[in-house]
Amino acid sequence: MTSTRTRMIPSALALIAGLALVGCSDANSNSSNAPQSGVDAHHDHDGHDHGDENRAPDVYSGIRGEIATLPNPEVPGSELQIHHEQIPEFKTSEGVVNITADGIAGMRSMTMPFPLAEGVSLDGFAVGDKVEFEFVVNWGGNRPAWEVTKLTKLPAETELNFENAIVENFEQMKDQAHDMMDHSGHDHGEGEHDEP
Repeated sequence: MTSTRTRMIPSALALIAGLALVGCSDANSNSSNAPQSGVDAHHDHDGHDHGDENRAPDVYSGIRGEIATLPNPEVPGSELQIHHEQIPEFKTSEGVVNITADGIAGMRSMTMPFPLAEGVSLDGFAVGDKVEFEFVVNWGGNRPAWEVTKLTKLPAETELNFENAIVENFEQMKDQAHDMMDHSGHDHGEGEHDEP
């Protein structure tokens, strides 16, 4: 039997932690919601907003990864995708570090599209290249807009870590999240609220 209390802990964590970057995907899937790279696709502002003028953009420097795909002019919709390491300091649209329901801080390691800022070139880069990059996230509207502002090739022997680290004291944080919930007016105990 699963009690209401057990089911509410992940929901409370998700509510408190917020959502990670919209349009990201894990290493084995592609995202159809993410902006496309390339000059025409990137500068088409239909369907996304480049940010809230009242909030400074979030800048993430020193992010490392491996190029998974490059834009191909002969393939419409193709784009730069990078499998990046975990970004533990990644913030939600509310400006707080995201913590997933399974205890991973920031943005987990994944493959995702990265539009390029004006002046950033992919000349000399190939699929499989290890890179270090900087990207900027402008939150606003219903989804964020992000773009790579710097891209540097790393030596081929560079070791990347695609593991997703769990936050220290995660179990304690879950307990604190549960304690923060308003328990007045309902019962979280065993009994009539349990599902068969």
